[in-house]
Amino acid sequence: MNLPEPVVGVDSGPDYATQINNALTIVDGHNHTPGYGVQVPSAGININSNLSLNGNSLTSVGSFKFSTQATEPTTAATMYEYGVDLYYNDGSGNVIQITKNGNVFASSSGIASGTATAAFSSSTLAVQAAGTYPTGTPANIAGGSILLGNNTSGSSYLTLSPPASVSTYTITLPTLPSAESAMLIDSSGNITASPSLYLAFCPTGVVLPYAGSSAPSGWLFCNGAAVSRTTYSNLFGVIGTTFGVGDGSTTFNIPNTGGVFIRGAGSQVISGTTYSGTLGASQYDQFKSHTHTDSGHAHGANAGNYFFTTSASGGYAVLEGPEPPDNDFQLDGGTATNYANIQNTGGSETNPANISLNYIIKI
Repeated sequence: MNLPEPVVGVDSGPDYATQINNALTIVDGHNHTPGYGVQVPSAGININSNLSLNGNSLTSVGSFKFSTQATEPTTAATMYEYGVDLYYNDGSGNVIQITKNGNVFASSSGIASGTATAAFSSSTLAVQAAGTYPTGTPANIAGGSILLGNNTSGSSYLTLSPPASVSTYTITLPTLPSAESAMLIDSSGNITASPSLYLAFCPTGVVLPYAGSSAPSGWLFCNGAAVSRTTYSNLFGVIGTTFGVGDGSTTFNIPNTGGVFIRGAGSQVISGTTYSGTLGASQYDQFKSHTHTDSGHAHGANAGNYFFTTSASGGYAVLEGPEPPDNDFQLDGGTATNYANIQNTGGSETNPANISLNYIIKI
C-alpha cells in the first residue's frame, strides 16, 4: 500500500508521529479498488448473514447460482430454487413456479403480458385477453395447424390445416340449431344452420329403398303402422290421412309398401293408352284385357299329352292328342269327340324377377 514507515532509532519523535499519522490516513482511505490497497480475493469473502446492497442494483453479474432450499421459503419478493425447479414469491407472497422438469412452467398463474395471460386451468390451456378463465375475456390465437386429440394417453391426432393458398378471411360458426340442419357457408366464411336447406336435400315424406333391417334415425319403415300425429307432426303435415286415418284423432297411417311395387301417381298417355294411379291407392295384379285372332297358323299350348292348334280354314281350335289313336277334338264350331283335363301353371301373382328391400319414409 506504499505506507510511509518511520525507522526506529533514526526518525525523531515528531517525524515518527507524522509518518504514523500519514500511514493511518492511507489505511483509512483503503477501499480495495485499484491503487487503494490490495483487492480482496474470493477466498477471502465469507458472508454468514443476509447481504444488503442498500437498494442498489447488482450489475455486471455473469450468472446466478442458487443453493437448493431444503424447505420452500415464504419470504415475499424472493427468487429461489426448491427441489430442482425455480420459484418466485411475488410482493404479495404468491408462489409462482417458473420451471418444471427442465421446461418453462405455465401454471395457473400463467404467462402474462399486460392484461393478457396464457395459463392452464386443470387440463385446459386458457388464453385470455383480460381476466381469468372462464369468466374473463378470451384472446385470439395466431398459429399454424392445430392438432386435436382425445384427452387420453397415447391419443392419435386430427390435424386442422389451412389450404396451401389462403387469403385472409374469417370462418364464423353458427349457433346450435334447434333441429337437424344442413350447414351453409358463404363466400365470406359465414356458416349458418339451415333446417330448410337440410329438408331440401331430403324433405319429409321422401320414400327410399333401404337394405337394412332397422330403420335409421329420422326415418320409419313403410309398414302401414298407425303413428302419433303429434310425435310425427312434420310427416302428418305432408301426407295427412292419405294412407289411413289411424284411430281418427291421435294417429295416422304411414304407407305400407310390404310385398308390392311402387307406381307413380297421376296419369299420362303412351301410344294411345292412358296409364294412371291415384296417390295412396293400391291395385291388385292383373293382365291387360286382350283378344287372340286367328292368322291362319298354329299356336301350341302344351297341356300334358295334349296341345292346342288353330284350324287354318275352319276358324276353330283343335286340341291335338297323342297318336295313334287319334284323340283330337274340336272347340268353337267343332264337335268334341274326346275329352282331356288341362291344368293351369304359375303362381298366385303376376310379377317380374325381383328382389325385396325395405322402404323407409323420412319423418
